[in-house]
Amino acid sequence: MREYLDGKRVNHIKPLSYILILAGFYILVCHLLDINLFNISVESAKDGIETDKSVNLDEWFLSHFGWVTLASIPLYTVGTAVCFYGKGYNFVEYLVLNIFKAAQRLIVQIIFLPFIFLVKQSLDVETIILVIYLIDIGLNFWTNIQFFDTMKPGAVILRSFISHLILLMLMFLVIFIIMLIAPYF
Repeated sequence: MREYLDGKRVNHIKPLSYILILAGFYILVCHLLDINLFNISVESAKDGIETDKSVNLDEWFLSHFGWVTLASIPLYTVGTAVCFYGKGYNFVEYLVLNIFKAAQRLIVQIIFLPFIFLVKQSLDVETIILVIYLIDIGLNFWTNIQFFDTMKPGAVILRSFISHLILLMLMFLVIFIIMLIAPYF
């Protein structure tokens, strides 16, 4: 990541191409293994009568996965830029850093897809998803420690944790806004 930001780009794939290739591969593997992680059941009221309506978010997420991944990167970047302000990088450079970190997260998720396929009918899927999430957070902290190597590791971990909290707040805010305006479309 640092080499790419330092201008040594000949031996490196472009970050945007890299993330799109990984997202496409993730979508392909999910379709081939028929992995449906996002099926939920929603209670909706229609004319005062409660009905059970099945909503399949899997199809939407899989068909828009590249865009969802790309859309989340600026949210990660806002947290990184706020928490690591003044460390010698601008917003675009933090954006490139977070594109590479998103690619790392995708690689972890791709590695775990066969395990999810094997246990997709059992309750262990939630455990695997939790493990993937914890690995993603750990990988984010480790990457930040490597990238911001002039700082003390404890300070990097604290700033990374706050950055992750900012990400979660921004994600909830975006989801809330989408839910507010969705009925009008």
